[in-house]
Amino acid sequence: MLDIIERVLTDLTVAVSRIDGSTKQKDRGRIVDEFNDSTGSIECMLLSTKVGGLGLTLTAADRAVIYDPSWNPADDCQAVDRCYRIGQTKKVCVYRLVAAGTVEERMYEKQIHKMGVKEQVLEGGGTTRYFDNSDLSKLFTLGARGECR
Repeated sequence: MLDIIERVLTDLTVAVSRIDGSTKQKDRGRIVDEFNDSTGSIECMLLSTKVGGLGLTLTAADRAVIYDPSWNPADDCQAVDRCYRIGQTKKVCVYRLVAAGTVEERMYEKQIHKMGVKEQVLEGGGTTRYFDNSDLSKLFTLGARGECR
């Protein structure tokens, strides 16, 4: 997916940097520094969610786009939080690209429920089970044409 996004942005003449599983550890700091440099030309940083879990700080970022939600809502939160680190002076806008009627839409719904359960537990209230075997089955069931669940 990062390859597709990178190709589209490059075709639009957007200057892109990228860190993914193939990026060498020794190169990551330099790439982040180039992106964060206010006089630099890099307009967009592409990251995989898992790679970014290594303490990356993107204070030059003013937008975060989540295009492939994780089953674990903490992964997505951590990805967004890379833009909200100490030193950030810009307002940051977060976009979630989720197509209606897809597995990703249902995963995002489950994220919302998991976050609600987390809040209930942290606030000392009871919990509610939001995800059972029938919900899991529904994740992989194709809805009627035009149906948005």
